[in-house]
Amino acid sequence: MRILLLSILMLLAVPVSAFVPEVIVQKSLLDITAIKDPVLAQTFYGDLVDFPHTYQIIATEPFHLFLQIKVPDIESSTNNISGIIIKEPAGKGRVEEIARLKGKDASWESTYEWLSMDAYRNGPSFEKDLGPGTYRIEVSTPDNREKYVLVVGTREEMALGYFETVRRLVDIKAFSGKSRLRVVESPLVFVPLLSIGGLITFWYRRRVSRLGSGILK
Repeated sequence: MRILLLSILMLLAVPVSAFVPEVIVQKSLLDITAIKDPVLAQTFYGDLVDFPHTYQIIATEPFHLFLQIKVPDIESSTNNISGIIIKEPAGKGRVEEIARLKGKDASWESTYEWLSMDAYRNGPSFEKDLGPGTYRIEVSTPDNREKYVLVVGTREEMALGYFETVRRLVDIKAFSGKSRLRVVESPLVFVPLLSIGGLITFWYRRRVSRLGSGILK
């Protein structure tokens, strides 16, 4: 019994998240969210409130960039969100447009994200090898009133521990307009809970059985 319980506790302590989810808040047009490792699989959850959101990548060597914009599969999502990727000049040159991610060109098919067990609609995407430099990604809609998800990178890595991942999943539930308690929908939460519940049930029945045997003696 103790060995099984210890094994579960050890499991909860090891890194489990193969990508990095993060709810971001930008309070003004001057705010910029840095993407420190653009190759690492990570997901940014943002809520546009009257102005676009800006992300920045500073690359010192060539890298492969993958981006995709998604929206929560909820009634208020309009499928009207787009993005633009630009490269800033090294000196006095002009800003270079790398790509436009147009919402009108996307299929917006709905898919489930297994970690949070929430549905999202897949929007426009971009994938290309890029050289060193400073890049900015802007996410916007015509009225800049929209919740969105920006997926970046493809390299899956055990970057977060169990408890940090669950904490961020709680924030994602709130971002999606759901109760934070619904984090129990995630297999990262309900599987350990079921396991612990099973251990408690096993312990209780064994204890009752022993007490019953003692009374009969």
